[in-house]
Amino acid sequence: MLYRQTPVKTSIDAVGLERVGDEVDALLLFWEAAFLPLTWPDRLQLLEQIDEELHRGWRHAPTSEAISQALTERLIDGFGRPAIQCRDQADVYGNSRHPSDREAASLWRKQGDRSTSVTVDGTKGVYAPSDGPLET
Repeated sequence: MLYRQTPVKTSIDAVGLERVGDEVDALLLFWEAAFLPLTWPDRLQLLEQIDEELHRGWRHAPTSEAISQALTERLIDGFGRPAIQCRDQADVYGNSRHPSDREAASLWRKQGDRSTSVTVDGTKGVYAPSDGPLET
């Protein structure tokens, strides 16, 4: 499974970052509407398939991982950043480039009651992202 709790830190130069942005824009244009009606397990499965294609197509792990993380972040933005309520959703959030998404996924996994959602501050309720790291 390519989705992990902590994405690999990538080192890409400015030209590489521009290419990542262009690739993410193209992928969003093509895939965004397809993701919206899907369940979280189906979204995770489709993201894993896209990841596999990215790794085969780019053959440069830092670039394909940066694209995957940026695409995941932008898709979560498009979903409206709903509260994390299941493992598959936590796995998707865990692959986002945004630290708050990854930390919310980690907090959700640490909670014993899997029937609740996680907020940025780690309490049960609605997840709302912040610009900084979560405080526990």
